[in-house]
Amino acid sequence: GLRFDYFDPSTPRYEVNSSEEISDTIAVDPKYYLSPRLGIAHPITERDVFYFNYGQYFQIPVFNRLYDNLNWDLSGAFPRVGNPDLQPERTTSYEIGVRHQFTNNLVAEVKGFYKDISGLVSTKQQYYSASNYFNIFVNTDYGNVRGIELSFDKRFSNYFGGSIDYSFAV
Repeated sequence: GLRFDYFDPSTPRYEVNSSEEISDTIAVDPKYYLSPRLGIAHPITERDVFYFNYGQYFQIPVFNRLYDNLNWDLSGAFPRVGNPDLQPERTTSYEIGVRHQFTNNLVAEVKGFYKDISGLVSTKQQYYSASNYFNIFVNTDYGNVRGIELSFDKRFSNYFGGSIDYSFAV
């Protein structure tokens, strides 16, 4: 599959120029992304299925990180200003696994996963004079997640059903 996402913050942003003064507003361009997705499942036997998933995803930043304090009130101990030009956080995800059906009511699954996450939002001190600054949200952080999941599911039968899951992630 292919997903198209479009986001327009519809507000300008301010810049701090080289003379350490807050400059005029600058238009913020809309953001758009194409996110491919691929999922494949293949039966190995009549009781076993192998599968693989790949996807690219993006998430619009939390709105207060875009629009917080856009009137630029820099009073207080730690002033913070939103950044309407934040990029969405991007994730590339891989998952591979196998499911085995022991009986009509009991299924086990083992899967491994990996996620690469970029554009995480953090704050940065921006000085507008020698001793005065504000904090602004910026895309700087990165992370990745990898792990394995084990699960056993028993469908409800003979007045009993349930599941047991174990996840290990780094």
